[in-house]
Amino acid sequence: MSISATTRENLSALLRSLSEGERLFLKEALEENLSPAPRKTQLSGFALPATDYLTTAQLDAVKDALHTHMYKAKNARERLSRFRLLICYILARYAALRLNELLAFDDMNDFFPEKHMILCKGSHARQIALPPDVCAELRQALANPLLQSKRGTLTHFDEGYLRRNLYICATWCKLPKTLLSIRSIRNSRAVELCREGMPLHILYSFLGMSASEKSTFVQYSPTDTQNMVHQHLQREMSMKTSARNVFPGRIIRLRQQDFLVEVELVTLSGLHLSAIITEGSSTTLGLHEDKILIATIKAPWIHLSVPAKKDTSSNSALPQANHFQGTVTRIRSATLAKEVLVTLSDGSTICAVSGLEDIPDSLSEGDPVHVSFSPFAVILGLG
Repeated sequence: MSISATTRENLSALLRSLSEGERLFLKEALEENLSPAPRKTQLSGFALPATDYLTTAQLDAVKDALHTHMYKAKNARERLSRFRLLICYILARYAALRLNELLAFDDMNDFFPEKHMILCKGSHARQIALPPDVCAELRQALANPLLQSKRGTLTHFDEGYLRRNLYICATWCKLPKTLLSIRSIRNSRAVELCREGMPLHILYSFLGMSASEKSTFVQYSPTDTQNMVHQHLQREMSMKTSARNVFPGRIIRLRQQDFLVEVELVTLSGLHLSAIITEGSSTTLGLHEDKILIATIKAPWIHLSVPAKKDTSSNSALPQANHFQGTVTRIRSATLAKEVLVTLSDGSTICAVSGLEDIPDSLSEGDPVHVSFSPFAVILGLG
């Protein structure tokens, strides 16, 4: 497309009349509108737009930069503006608001710190839960006398002003300028929650996503799916059973001998458990390698022993199935029994309950201990 000399001169004059920030904003806006849609790429197990994703470390760095920028303000007016920018970022960072939702937010009537949530109004109206520490931070910030004259409209910025300041902040953090936008912050929060194990249907509700948005959103890799299944099943089983020793695991080996089947599981933390069940039970459960199961061991079936003095955590092998080393973290005694909590080397906690005579009197909190249980004592179930 050819441009006449007159038009070129007019455009040059217009650009010269703009400030540096306005020229930067215009350049980035043109690039965003004229460039093709970002391609999809595989990033650590998620299919995401290649240029639309910030890591947790980058998100935290931006917040730190805005904090520093606020404290460097030369006067109260400048500090008020920068304080408001920081609050905008915190809401975008943790509530994953759209740009129009952020600019319309009413900090007086839509924030409920005692409930750890905010109310988002508009076409995607919803309640958004926030981390308790973020609510406490916002509550403290909103009580600052400097902000009182703007309460209710703290986030009501001009759209261009907000974008320009995010672009400038990106340069401080050595990020691509187009990467630091409200949209990319929203997407980054979504990915963060995915990686923490939030189920997709819950995430869609949190984001207030429409059906068309869902169809183009993040996808799970098999590895991420498996990790989130482990975490979800652990939480679910902890709520549904009175058993203390519940371990979600993936089958890594099946060995059959006559009518018995030995099932070897590995938990998310790397703990190897062995269970022996009947062939009929294996068929009923539909067992195969890579299947996710729940292993439960009742506390009275767990045996504790004090290691010999020459044993140390570094040279005691304990090669037998379901034999582990750990450290006693709590002991409680009743009239007829003792309860002992043990933290294993992988960080897992296991609970043993036995008669007074079955647990060594010399065992104390902080002592090393050997934990064992029979493969026949492991109950397998589906999540």
